[in-house]
Amino acid sequence: MRRLVSSPDAVGNFTFPFWREMTIRFRRRNSAVILPWLVIGFNIVWIIWEVQSQNWTMEAILQAFSRLIVVLLFAEIIVTTWKVNSEH
Repeated sequence: MRRLVSSPDAVGNFTFPFWREMTIRFRRRNSAVILPWLVIGFNIVWIIWEVQSQNWTMEAILQAFSRLIVVLLFAEIIVTTWKVNSEH
């Protein structure tokens, strides 16, 4: 069975191998840099809007935590992009 998280790479961080490969492949495209920031910003605004509009109910807070997983995934993509760009 293939592991999702690889061993530490040359930079010393743990990351998903396919993100690293895609970052190397699309390193020069602006969308690879801008898109993760837009997704993170949109999700944070959406989280705040939903939680506040539902008066901080438990259901709204649980939905906010599930959206935070998306934010964390895109933060990993940003960090991987920074590491790959600093290597090259």
